[in-house]
Amino acid sequence: MERDGNASDHLPRQAVGIPQDELVAGPSGQPESIHPQALLAQVLERANLQRALKQVRQNKGAPGIDGMSVDELRFTGAAR
Repeated sequence: MERDGNASDHLPRQAVGIPQDELVAGPSGQPESIHPQALLAQVLERANLQRALKQVRQNKGAPGIDGMSVDELRFTGAAR
């Protein structure tokens, strides 16, 4: 490693990865891409949304960008 006298010369260099699609292992053990529509379908499954809501309530989550609190969801019909 070359040094030019900078303090940063003594810090380890971190590798910067390039963002990529998340991969899952297929039947052969080889990575396969998840189709975006299939992923969205999994995210929007009722059981998944209910688990997420429960976790947000347990964590006392703050309102999002829309300003809606978790308790207000009951009145929109979104969480039954």
